[in-house]
Amino acid sequence: MVFSRFADWKRELLANRGLEWPDRRELFRYQVSEAEFVELESLLCRWLYKLSMRFDLGKITQLTGFSALFVLYAAEWWHRRFDGSHWSWDPILNDLNADPNNWSHAQRSTCIEQGLRDWGLAVRKTGGLRFLGSVAVQGGLPLKLLAEARGKIGLLLSQVLKQAGSTSITHNDLLTWVESLQGTLPKSYRQTVIFALLADVAWTVIRLKEQAGLTANMDAIARLDQQVSNWREQFPLSVDDVHARGLIEQLVRDAAKAKIERQAATLPVERQLVQEEVGTWFLRSSLTLPDSLPISNLAELFSMNPDEMPRAGELSLSAGSKRLITAIRRMAGQDGYRIERKPWGFLGRTAAEEHLLQLSTPDGRVWTAPALRGEPLDDDLPWIFSAEESSNRLLRQGSGNVAPLEAFIALPEGWIFAGGSDVESNMQGSLSQFARSIHRLRGSAQACDGNTLTCHIRTGHAGALEESYEWHGQRFWLDFKKPSIAFKGLPQLYRVSDSSSQKVQDNLAWSVIGASTQATTPLVGLLQARYPARGEVNQRSRLVILPPNAALSAQAQDVKSGIIRLENWGAISARTQTEGIRLDSKPRGADLHLTLSVTSAERTPERFDAEIFWPHSTTPVRLSLPFPAKGARAFDANQKGYVQTGVE
Repeated sequence: MVFSRFADWKRELLANRGLEWPDRRELFRYQVSEAEFVELESLLCRWLYKLSMRFDLGKITQLTGFSALFVLYAAEWWHRRFDGSHWSWDPILNDLNADPNNWSHAQRSTCIEQGLRDWGLAVRKTGGLRFLGSVAVQGGLPLKLLAEARGKIGLLLSQVLKQAGSTSITHNDLLTWVESLQGTLPKSYRQTVIFALLADVAWTVIRLKEQAGLTANMDAIARLDQQVSNWREQFPLSVDDVHARGLIEQLVRDAAKAKIERQAATLPVERQLVQEEVGTWFLRSSLTLPDSLPISNLAELFSMNPDEMPRAGELSLSAGSKRLITAIRRMAGQDGYRIERKPWGFLGRTAAEEHLLQLSTPDGRVWTAPALRGEPLDDDLPWIFSAEESSNRLLRQGSGNVAPLEAFIALPEGWIFAGGSDVESNMQGSLSQFARSIHRLRGSAQACDGNTLTCHIRTGHAGALEESYEWHGQRFWLDFKKPSIAFKGLPQLYRVSDSSSQKVQDNLAWSVIGASTQATTPLVGLLQARYPARGEVNQRSRLVILPPNAALSAQAQDVKSGIIRLENWGAISARTQTEGIRLDSKPRGADLHLTLSVTSAERTPERFDAEIFWPHSTTPVRLSLPFPAKGARAFDANQKGYVQTGVE
């Protein structure tokens, strides 16, 4: 049957682009306009209606040129109309007034394969949903996704590009990293096709950076305009869309500025202030894993002898209740570990928690250390971020000078600026999860909470170092919840920068939280440390301080009960926070004995939460402790562990 309508339309589309035949480019690179899309839809609707009176859909697909136009229409439909709902052929055919049941699965597959072939393309082997996915990736990222989540997409892609660094990577590596960060995207768009398209965007950025030789000291956009005139059209995005164009150009700039240099610090944490949409911000933490790490660096981090370091193990990063894990192994013939790279980081309140690194081995040995710059952020002090970089890095908290000319200040609720004539500040929105307002500041200003706390913040101070504070001492590695940091004996405060670590001398004030008087109170229990002791606040921490000889021991009595002894803690009472557990506490000298039993028919828990009280304070310390019962550790089919009672 001779029918030329479809082939004629395709020929005209190509001619308008100076082409006689398809040149094997992706369909999104033909940059079909809105008018052309409407014309194509009208053409298909009209002829499907006329031809369906004589033929079923499967027969119509065999007409010359139909398959090519249907594939093009389906790809453009995905780009323009997909809203994150279930991705199928039905809504595409419904918009063409065609019956989705009027062709078989085999006929549809043949149509798609032929249509792609007519454009010089093939069915994609990766990315999920073989035929649907092959068409979707030809359309590019959905415009509705870009409109809803441009900030989140930019954050995800910037993290992927940061992971790529100078490493020799494959497209599949990028896809793996995108999938691992899918929690950044709206739930409805967490689909294999979207992951494949985002990986394509990252891959294109990397390829263009190499092709044009982009570096930090040049205008990346101008350089690409000179070297690769059609570079924007290489992305699976509409270059006419304002969201897409802004995203593309920002990613290219960030990639060009990314420095490929050896990391001086070992596994530092970076926190960022991220704008989700105008006026709305969120906090993110990240830790960039290198390809490899010298054994000596990891040994120093965990205070170990390099000769005793394991051959292989797991490295993890935890904050709050969240934990991320990767594998490490010694490289043959080299004094270093190969690290399985993954994007590491947390969002929201978890990003403000203390970040801990842990090394564990298959034989059960575990070492823990605080991550550099991973100290917990104070709920009641201002947080200062750079406003001169797209990453908006955290520079410090509390008082201090910063080098950037402008900074974002996240002010706690109730705080205000009392700036002078040399300060410019304006409201930028809110960090709602922390009840903080975001201000862009230029100059020198004093912030105060209206009560006792004041902080002086000055931008544009060229000599300012990026500093953080660390506590050094005998860390007590129990699972403390509130606060999360505990020491045996008073620790020392150190000021840490990229070039040095210096002990803070004197001028440090300690107070007991929840105490009615501070006169003769011993420095144990829940304490707050402030530096300096008076005036503006540079650093403030809430810590659990125990006597230097404090210890914990446990004695299981049977499968349902046992005793925990808090030896030399000086505590006087405790109460459980876990349902189904009975706890009786009794002080014995400097010790506190906790007698525990399970009160219900439930399985004996592995752990329980408790609150511990000291005589001089009404505010308890909360921690999680192992339940002291006899039994065996068992796992169900989902690898969920529990203590199996009735087994001794």
